Amino acid sequence: MDDEQLLANLTTTFDGAAAVISRIQPDELWDPTPCEGWDVARLLAHLVGVQRRWTMAAATGVGGARGWGDELGDDPHATYVAVSAEALAAWQAPGALDQELTMPFGTIPARVGAGILFVEILVHTWDLAAATAQDDAIDPRLAADALECAQGFVTDEARAAGAYGPPLAVADDAPVDAQLLAFLGRQPIA
Repeated sequence: MDDEQLLANLTTTFDGAAAVISRIQPDELWDPTPCEGWDVARLLAHLVGVQRRWTMAAATGVGGARGWGDELGDDPHATYVAVSAEALAAWQAPGALDQELTMPFGTIPARVGAGILFVEILVHTWDLAAATAQDDAIDPRLAADALECAQGFVTDEARAAGAYGPPLAVADDAPVDAQLLAFLGRQPIA
């Protein structure tokens, strides 16, 4: 996908995440998500931390270390909207997609980093929607682009490190969102 489409996908995905987060009720924060061992609150904190880490990478060429911390503040939706706006601005800056990024796991092209962020936010939005009984359908165009990105960076090493689950079996003619989720090892909450 070209840079224009990648940035459009980031915008659409960030907006979609904000919409799902806006509908999460306080009593759902401790509900389980499809991310094994993670509740809604921890996943929300992760999304905010991911946005901050990749914003730093896009703005400086160096991404921060992984951490959870108290990232949410009193209003998870407002916090997410603010950090995703900063992230989008950093990725849209001239030259942001042309640089090499030094991340805790190695050096990668910025376009790959933006693709990782796109997939991460898209799939974690699905996790949050599934956990809170919201519409968890993924737009087929976004799912197709995300699957293409993920096939480029999800390695056996990343799966072994626990970043992604083992791929699940899915029919060849399954909808593309099901193919994406299966490729990343995602299952609905039992």
